[in-house]
Amino acid sequence: MNKMQKQVLITGVTGGIGSEIAHVFLEDGHSVYGVSRSKDLPKDLEDHQNFIYQSVDISSSENVERLFGSVSVNFDLIINCAGILKLKSLENTNSKDWQDTIDTNLSGSFYIAKYGTEHFLERSTKGMFIFIGSRWGVSGSPKDPAYAASKAGLRGMVKSLQSDGLNTGIRYILLSPGSVLTEMSLSVDKDVQEDILHPKDIADLTLHLSGTPSRVIFDEISIKAFPYDFINA
Repeated sequence: MNKMQKQVLITGVTGGIGSEIAHVFLEDGHSVYGVSRSKDLPKDLEDHQNFIYQSVDISSSENVERLFGSVSVNFDLIINCAGILKLKSLENTNSKDWQDTIDTNLSGSFYIAKYGTEHFLERSTKGMFIFIGSRWGVSGSPKDPAYAASKAGLRGMVKSLQSDGLNTGIRYILLSPGSVLTEMSLSVDKDVQEDILHPKDIADLTLHLSGTPSRVIFDEISIKAFPYDFINA
């Protein structure tokens, strides 16, 4: 593991996965720049000397462009955790539900990739992106086709960017978890507790990925809760 201090940008930093990733990187001695639509920051993050926060809605291209234009930090790693889940079947999904989901989960990821890549290139940095996907991006889901479609689109985008990054040394990685013990997953199944993945499982994995040598790229990583995600596929 490379113990040099990294400058890490994390979107969706107030969510269950994003906040835990921030904690893990801070505990390992790195600096974290967190963004989110919500301003409800955990107190220990807000008070940490190596944590900076900015309120940003990544569903807006202008907001994301402004974010990267305003920071003086040279990022080494960008982790995109921002996402929404409305949990509505096809018949209950209206056009606004669809657009909100696509705007945040897919378009927002595209804007982070676009302006984040420009950030790396302008600084001649062989940076890394980690995008948080979902097993539903592969399997689909009758519980929320809009969310599944947004994550399937993210999967296609990241795979395309991996080829696009061959000449730059920038690595784009998709990390697709199954059920994780967050408020989002509990909205799907309120009965699960210890049987599913914990946010720290995802956070520890992202920390490991960040320390791998530049010659290594992970095409796509799927991580599931065993046996819960096999029984409830």
